[in-house]
Amino acid sequence: MTVHTVLEQDPSITLAEHDSATMDKTLARDANSLFDLELIRDRSLTDQDVAILNAFSHAMRPATLETAAEAAYQLDFFCPPLEEKKEAEDYLWQVWVLMLDIAQSPGVTSEIQGRLISVAENVRRVAKGELWGKRVWGDSPLLGDCIDMNWRDPAFESSLPRAQIVTPQRIEIWQNINNFLAQCLKAEVCGPMPWPWMPCAQGLRRRRRRRRVYLI
Repeated sequence: MTVHTVLEQDPSITLAEHDSATMDKTLARDANSLFDLELIRDRSLTDQDVAILNAFSHAMRPATLETAAEAAYQLDFFCPPLEEKKEAEDYLWQVWVLMLDIAQSPGVTSEIQGRLISVAENVRRVAKGELWGKRVWGDSPLLGDCIDMNWRDPAFESSLPRAQIVTPQRIEIWQNINNFLAQCLKAEVCGPMPWPWMPCAQGLRRRRRRRRVYLI
């Protein structure tokens, strides 16, 4: 029985009860565990973080349309009521922060990034309501702001000596986040984009147009 089925049968289940029932299985350390990715492993995870990561992990094992939809259901289920604006805002922010940490972590695979996109596409179909005039989850509120904070080229960070900034690890993180953002823009899951992204989006559109002309 999946977590999705359990939640449908008993929607009154609490976060603590869900974590208690699934923690041992979901946190098992295996080669494909999201919990083993470097940027996740280095975090001090809260119960809420674990629930969010459990949802994303659910979409990986197995990687099917059904598990992506179930993962989206779980992310929505644990979101506080939108009337509790501060709690809901904190939850949405943390969903995107953890998604981006997974996507840019050293050692992440393109398959994992693709599964994250599938979950994001599915959760956008959930009509929960509105927050600050934006649809939850249709407009992916706060995702653009969260990406803007993570989209930092290490070569242009001047607070440290260059040798400490441009390390193989930070180069990989920068490459991973750019690869993931390109997928996000292509799948149109980002909602309204911060202005620095616009050249990237326009470049992707031009490439697609050129590719279509070439094929014709």
